[in-house]
Amino acid sequence: MRDEEFKSRILRSTILAGFAAAGLLVSPAMAQQPASVTSTDEETSEDEDRIVVTGSRVRRNSFTSTSPLQVIDEDTIQEAGLIDVGEILRSTSVVQGAQLDLQTNAQFVGNAGPGGQAVSLRGLAADRTLVLINGRRFAPAGVEGAPSFPDVSLIPSSMIQRVDILLDGASSVYGSDAVAGVTNIILRTEFEGLQVEAFTTIPEDSGGSQSSANFLVGGSEGRASFVFAAELVRNEELTGTQRDWMSRDGGQYCSFDIIDNGDGTTTETCGTGHAFQSGLGILLPSFALFYGAPGTSAADSDIGVAGFVNGRGPLAGGFSDQALNNSRVVNTYESPEFERSVFFLSATYDLDDWLPGSNFFTETSFSNRQTFFNGGPAQFTVDFNADNPFNPFGARGSILLMAPWDNEASVELEQWRTYNGLQGDLGFMGAPSWDYEVFAGYTRSMGYSSRTVTLEENLNLSASATIDPTSGLPVCGVPTPDGFFQSRTPETCVPINFWSEGLYGADSAFDEGQAGIDWLRGQREITTFVDERILGGFVTGPLFELLDGEVSVVLGSEWREQSLDSRSGEVAERGLGLNFFKDRSSAGSVELFEVYGEVVAPIIQDRPFAREVTFEAAARLVDHEFYGQNSTWSARMRWVPVDFLTLRGTAGTSFRAPNLRELFLGGQSGFVGFVNDPCGVPATAVATDPVTNLPIYSPGPDSNGDGIGDLDGRPQIVLDNCTAEGVDPRNLGVTGTSGFEAFRSGNPGLDPETSEAISLGFVIEQPFTDAFDLTFGVNYFEIEVTDSILVPTAGQILGNCYRSGNFPNDPFCTRRVRDPNTQYLVEVDTTPFNVSSNTSEGLDYNIRFNKDFTAFGQSFTLTSDAALTQSTDITTTITLGGVTNVNESLNTLGNPEWRGTFTNRLFTSTDWGDLTFFHRARWIGEVNVTENPNFIGTGTSAQFDVPSAQYHDISVSLSQESWRVTMGIQNVANEDPPQIDEDLSAQGVGLGSLTSRNVPSGGGYDQIGRRFFINVSKRF
Repeated sequence: MRDEEFKSRILRSTILAGFAAAGLLVSPAMAQQPASVTSTDEETSEDEDRIVVTGSRVRRNSFTSTSPLQVIDEDTIQEAGLIDVGEILRSTSVVQGAQLDLQTNAQFVGNAGPGGQAVSLRGLAADRTLVLINGRRFAPAGVEGAPSFPDVSLIPSSMIQRVDILLDGASSVYGSDAVAGVTNIILRTEFEGLQVEAFTTIPEDSGGSQSSANFLVGGSEGRASFVFAAELVRNEELTGTQRDWMSRDGGQYCSFDIIDNGDGTTTETCGTGHAFQSGLGILLPSFALFYGAPGTSAADSDIGVAGFVNGRGPLAGGFSDQALNNSRVVNTYESPEFERSVFFLSATYDLDDWLPGSNFFTETSFSNRQTFFNGGPAQFTVDFNADNPFNPFGARGSILLMAPWDNEASVELEQWRTYNGLQGDLGFMGAPSWDYEVFAGYTRSMGYSSRTVTLEENLNLSASATIDPTSGLPVCGVPTPDGFFQSRTPETCVPINFWSEGLYGADSAFDEGQAGIDWLRGQREITTFVDERILGGFVTGPLFELLDGEVSVVLGSEWREQSLDSRSGEVAERGLGLNFFKDRSSAGSVELFEVYGEVVAPIIQDRPFAREVTFEAAARLVDHEFYGQNSTWSARMRWVPVDFLTLRGTAGTSFRAPNLRELFLGGQSGFVGFVNDPCGVPATAVATDPVTNLPIYSPGPDSNGDGIGDLDGRPQIVLDNCTAEGVDPRNLGVTGTSGFEAFRSGNPGLDPETSEAISLGFVIEQPFTDAFDLTFGVNYFEIEVTDSILVPTAGQILGNCYRSGNFPNDPFCTRRVRDPNTQYLVEVDTTPFNVSSNTSEGLDYNIRFNKDFTAFGQSFTLTSDAALTQSTDITTTITLGGVTNVNESLNTLGNPEWRGTFTNRLFTSTDWGDLTFFHRARWIGEVNVTENPNFIGTGTSAQFDVPSAQYHDISVSLSQESWRVTMGIQNVANEDPPQIDEDLSAQGVGLGSLTSRNVPSGGGYDQIGRRFFINVSKRF
C-alpha cells in the first residue's frame, strides 16, 4: 500500500460513515470496503453497484446517510487491541448507563446469566437497543429466568469488518426494539485465500489476560463462493488480590470506607460491607457479642468458653479480622474465567441458469461460551437453641460462619443461527433495476447454569440438633418447644457441631468431614432454551423520476416468532439455596407479522443554495399476537445548501412490545438488604454506647437545621410516614437488621411501549484551504418513551412509597408487606408494570482532522477524530394512582454527563511495509452522585462522587503484502479505576452498584491496568 491508496481508504471510509451528511464518526474508519465502492463519479454511473446503508433498506449509489451514525472499523478494533465485542461497543461515547458486562453479570443476578453481555444506547436499557448482524436480527440468548436481549459475547470479533451504530429510533425500518437505536455488526462475507491470526495480552500484574486465535478462509469456484471462519477467545480471571488498589490498611483486601478530607486527599480504611468474619456471633436476648478464637482455652477466654472471646472485650481485636486475608476470601473473582469458540460460514451460489439475476445465500454460525466465577467462601448464619448439644453457651443465638466450600457458578451457552434465502434482481420479471430478497432464519440458544449453594432446609435441620433419648447421640430435625424450627428428621440428616474450632481458623472444616459437606452443599441448576423463527422478504427499486433524480422505494413484510423454555431444577424452583433467589421455570411464545415500506426522494440536486435536498420516509404496521395492530413512522431530511455545510434532521416513532422476560418470567425471588428499608436506621447513624457497649442511634450534628442529624440524612416525610405506620425509624435496625424477599414474575397484562424521537444536526467542512481537511459536526437528540415498562427495584418501590404525600394510599405502598410485630419488611413485589415514561436528551459533538505532510524525506498522513456525547437529561417519570415521581439517572453510577473517545493515526509507507502509529484516548466524565436528587446523605464526609477517568492506548502496526503485526500498550498510564465509599446503598435508591472492591459496576472503568498486546496475522 502507498500514500494514494491510504488516502483512498480515508476517502471511502469518510463516505461510509456518512460523516459529511450525518456528522457522526467514532473513529477514522479505514476498513476495506467491497469492491463496488468506488469514487463518487463512478458511483453515479454504475447502478449495478448499489449498496445498503445502516438505517435504510433502500439500495443507493453512495454510503452517505441522513441518520446519525457512529462507525467503528476493523483497523481501530485491531490497533486498539480489542477482542471482546462488548468492550468494542462500550468504548463509544453513545453507550450510556451501567452496562451488562462480564464482571457485572457474574457478581450480580443478571438477565442473561453469568457471562452474558449487552449494550445500552442513550441510557435507555439494553431492551431498547436492537442488535443486527449484517442487517439481520440477532436473537435473544442466555440462561436462567427469561433472557430477553441478544448476548453480544457470542459474536466473533475477528470477523468484524465494521460496526455501525444508528442513533435514532428505527422501528419503522427494522421493527420492534429499535427505540434508542441500532447496533449493526457487519461481518465479512467476501474473502479470497487463507488467513491465520493470533492475539495475546500480557498484563503488567498477573491476572486478567486475554488471548485469541482464529483463521479465515474464502474463495470462489464457478458459481459458488464462500467465507468460513473459526475463532477461540480466552479471558483469564482477575481475583480480588491481584492489584495494589484492591487493598487497604497494610495489605488487607476488603471493601473500603473512603472519607473525603476536604483538602483533595482521602482517608481509606477497611469497612464492614465485605469484611467477612468467620465465627462472629450474638447471644439472645442479652445481645452479647462473641468471636471464634481457635486455640483459646476456657481459662484464657474472657467469657470462660474455650474457643471463643468477648466480641466487645480486649481480646476481640486479635480475632476480628482473621478472615480478611484468608486465601479463599481474598481470591474471590472480580471478573470470571471466560472462553468463547465460534464457527461462521457465509456462502452464495449463482442461480442464473435457473433464475436469472439471482443467487442463493446462507449465513450460518455456531457459538459456544463458557464462564466460571468463584464468588468466594459460602457464608451462612446458624440460628441455634439453648439446648443444642454442641452449644457451649447455654443460650439461644446466631453465629455467622464460613463454609468449607465456595460460591461457584458455571455456565455454558450454545447458539445455532442460520439465515438462508434468495436475492438478486427482478430481471426475470422484466424489472432489472429492482432488487429483491426472501429469507428464512432460525436461531436456537441452549444454556446451562450450575451454582453451588448451601441447602437451607438441611442447614436448619442440622442446626436444630438435640439428644436422642434412646441412643444418647446427637440427632437433628426435632422441633423445639417454642417452634424455633419446625421440620422433620430425614434419615440422612447429619447433625453438625457449628462450634468446632475447625470452622473458625484460616480455613474452615467440619468435624463431620465430607458427610457434612455432602449434606449441606447443593447445586442450583437451570437449563434454558430460546428460539427465534423468522420469514421475510422485500423488493427495492426506482419508482419514478423527479426533476433531479429518481425516487426509490422498499416494500416488504416479515413474520417472527420467539419462544422460551427455561427449566429450573428443584433447588432453583423452590429456592432451597440459602440466601438465594427462587427461579421458577418459565415458558411462553409470541409471534407477530409486519409490513413496511420506505421511500427516498432526491428533491433537488446541484442547484444554487441546494446542492442536495433529500427526503426519506418509512412506515411499518405491526400485527402482534397479544397487542393487535400498531404502526410506526419516520421522516428524514438532508439539505446541503453549499458544499461545505450539511443540515439534517429526523423524526419518528418506535414501538416495543413486552419481551419474553417481561411476559413469561415464571417467578424470581431474592433477598434484599436491610439498607433498602427507608424506615431502617442507616448504618452511618449507629454507634456504640461507651458505657454499655451496646449499639445506639447516633444521628450526629444537624448542620443544615432540618431537625435530622447529618449521619441519618433521611427526609422528614420518610420519618413521618414510618411513624404513622407504627415503625420507630430511629430504632429499627439499631440492634439488628433483617433482609426481606423481593419477588418478580412476568406480567401478561403489560401494554407495549411507544416512543417519539427527533434529531437535528449540522456538519461543516472547512472550505478555506487545501492544506488540511477539518470537519465539525453537532447532533441534538431527544427520545421520549411513553407507557414505559418499569421493572422496578425494591429500592424504587419503597422509596416512592415512603416519600409519598399520599402514604399509605400511594399505589407503590400496595407492593410491600411489613410484619406488624417485628416491624421488619417481609416482601416487596417488583413485577414489571406500565407506569412510567423515559426521556433521554443530549448532544453529540464530532471533529475530524486530516493532513498530508512530508518530514525527514518521508510522506505522512495524520488523521485525528474526536467523538463526545453530552447527556443533558435521562429521567424516568413514574405516575401511579395520580401520584408522580421523577427519578433522575444522570449522576448515578454509569451515567456521567460527558463521555468521549479521541483517536489519532499517523501513517507512512516505507520500503519494508506500511507503518501506522495509533493512539486512542477514552474519557469518562465525573459522576457527581451527591448532586442526584435521590442522594440523601447530606453532611456525610464519605466520598460518593466518582472522579473522571482517562485511558490511553497506543500501538504500532507494520503491514506487508501477506503479514501484519501490531504491538501496543493498553492503559498506558496504568490508571486505577475510581473507588467510592462502600456505604453507597445507604445513601439513596437507584444510585448504582459497586463491585466488591468499591468500583462502580458496569461503568466502563478499566480494572486490569497496564497491559501489553501483540497481534500477528499471516495471509496465504
